[in-house]
Amino acid sequence: MTYQLRARTWVRLVLYAAGIAAVFAGVGAWLASHDGQLKEAVLRFFLPDEWMFAGEHLLERFITPQSMAVLVNAAVTGTVVLVSLCTFPLKEWLSAAYEQDTGVTGGQKAHAPPLWEQALEELKLLLFYAALSLTVLRLGHEAPPALAAVALVLSNGVLFTTVAIDFASPTLARHGIAYADIVRVLASRPLRSLAFGAVFGLPPVAVGWAVVKLQLAADVGFALLAVTHLLTLTVAVLAGTVVGGTLLERARKVRPIGPVGRGLGWLALVGLLTVNGLFFGAAANALLHVSPVLKCSWSVVPDTFSASLEGGFLSPAVRLDLAVEIENPTGRTAAIGDNRVEFFFGEHRVATTQLPRFEVPAGGTARQALSVTIKPKGGLIGAGLQGLDALRKGDGIWDTVKGAADLDRYRVMLILPTPSGEFPITLFGKPPPRP
Repeated sequence: MTYQLRARTWVRLVLYAAGIAAVFAGVGAWLASHDGQLKEAVLRFFLPDEWMFAGEHLLERFITPQSMAVLVNAAVTGTVVLVSLCTFPLKEWLSAAYEQDTGVTGGQKAHAPPLWEQALEELKLLLFYAALSLTVLRLGHEAPPALAAVALVLSNGVLFTTVAIDFASPTLARHGIAYADIVRVLASRPLRSLAFGAVFGLPPVAVGWAVVKLQLAADVGFALLAVTHLLTLTVAVLAGTVVGGTLLERARKVRPIGPVGRGLGWLALVGLLTVNGLFFGAAANALLHVSPVLKCSWSVVPDTFSASLEGGFLSPAVRLDLAVEIENPTGRTAAIGDNRVEFFFGEHRVATTQLPRFEVPAGGTARQALSVTIKPKGGLIGAGLQGLDALRKGDGIWDTVKGAADLDRYRVMLILPTPSGEFPITLFGKPPPRP
């Protein structure tokens, strides 16, 4: 067996590489038309404008240190699947020529499946990738930190398995091995299959991590990822042809999967897609309904925020009053439902209340008054003013309460619950420091 490429194979190799380059050039041009905003561009490709905020907020929920590695792996796997989906005729053409060059199958007759069947199998691989990647992404986000490593291992397994199936299958398929049986054959040699996937899957992952860690410019990062994928995917076709050829005899001895086995496999695949689709879909749909509220402009009406002293020396209290104006710039009614308003004095939360339920018409404004009384026995002294210099210096309670009328020391936060976590809005004062 020889690994030398003939002139015909070199031509096909160059054409396949040009096909990959064309895919990345198209994606790059598309991103450039969106000013390099990858997240926004991708979301706009899949979602209508009214879903954009929901998509962004849902995506941000999963971009956490715990799930970043899983996201990088999922992005690399998705890129491999996308490129294969766009270039599968060239991949098959190159693999067939290299099989003849190497003689890895002993000169056995080969017949490439029709293009429609190849396209169908690439779509199946896309569904396989989507089902497993969504499952792992959800696990990586919801699992406690102690189990985050499990999600990372599983995401690596999805990446390596997808690469192995994608590039070893053309050779076996040309010799009449069904795709379902190809998966079984690769699974029967897990170390070889995973090692192959790791060799050609880890370089793009490493470059992806470097882009994230070094915070490279979008165009530089994209160019590095494009070149890395170009090199690894081109060589992966050649190596996959050899791997597939060496597994051919074993594949012929494997008992084909029957209708029951195929049905169970499809049932599991559809089940994963359904369960995860319902989860992500429900969260996105809930965010869609709350998005007009989150897009509103919230502000305290000028000169309406005041702090006044009430009661006497023995039972002093502070009353806080303010009026909130809400402007709805969207074309849908903003229904203000559950919420929480928190008052901070310095760094101490001294009171919690809420706005009543109301609606802001599309393109309109609304105003709501809010009032809360803070008594020393409650949150002001017990939870807030104990930490103030006035108390530490031994000043009296009345003097301390009078100091609470200093509006510059207040911050008012509106907290809106969403399916992807709480959404804080600063109504008054300086925004809190980022964690």
